[in-house]
Amino acid sequence: MSKFEQTLIKTLQVGAITVLLAGALVIAGGLWQTAKADGAPVTRMAETALEFDTLEQAAIKASRYAAALSSMNEYGGAVVQCSDTGKFYFTEPVTENQDRRVSFQAVLPKVCKVVGLYHSHPLNDGKAHQFSDLDKAMGDKFDLPMYIGVRVDGSVRQYVKNKVGKGDSQRVVATGSDLSPVGVASK
Repeated sequence: MSKFEQTLIKTLQVGAITVLLAGALVIAGGLWQTAKADGAPVTRMAETALEFDTLEQAAIKASRYAAALSSMNEYGGAVVQCSDTGKFYFTEPVTENQDRRVSFQAVLPKVCKVVGLYHSHPLNDGKAHQFSDLDKAMGDKFDLPMYIGVRVDGSVRQYVKNKVGKGDSQRVVATGSDLSPVGVASK
């Protein structure tokens, strides 16, 4: 473990995503379970940081980075905010070599908390621009914004649960085709 990582003590699990958290991190609305290694790949923050001033900036870069990695498999990770800097970062994207699913375990510094989740939609089909029911359920359960990077056109989309009334909110947060990998992704 790097100097940034702490002992894993909590697990959040919804659908295909498992997020293992370090230290005393809290996600509003999440269910805590005993930490376990279930074979899902581990995403972590690199020691060299790309910092962002906003959640949206970090999520756009992370989603596009994930989308650039494969035209066949989904990649995903977490967007985090660290209390020591107040800045936003993202964990390195990981994959399970599936075209419509990614799960991961996230190892984070104790001073950081998960503020969003991202993944890619690699296929060029009618579902690439849509959040799946599982994507929505995950965002709702964790009360976190979900972001998808769409490989076919480089767009990034956001899903958030509508806290007033019924339904949800989905919007395009970035257009274009900037899918160049960014190298070291985060802190």
